[in-house]
Amino acid sequence: MTTPHEALRAWRGERTVVSCAALVGVKHPTWLDWEAGKKRPRIEHAIEIEKLTEGAVPVVGWTDNASPRLVQEADELSGQTIDKEEADRLAAKVRKG
Repeated sequence: MTTPHEALRAWRGERTVVSCAALVGVKHPTWLDWEAGKKRPRIEHAIEIEKLTEGAVPVVGWTDNASPRLVQEADELSGQTIDKEEADRLAAKVRKG
């Protein structure tokens, strides 16, 4: 099973850490912490990562489960609506790899 940290690193490929970090509005040490699994991105950054990676690194991958709070915050920040059932389905898919 691929972790979001591994997926983020794989997606970055040959792109520079500095350029990727700038695209989501953080400094490169923060991006490196995400890739190393030392830290998880805040919800607004996780949403930007999902958009940037075209879904290769989904928001729900950064959580242990899709809590109602996460679903609500993601809805508000992304402008898209996703219900708890869909979030749970996506979380299960991420856990399966």
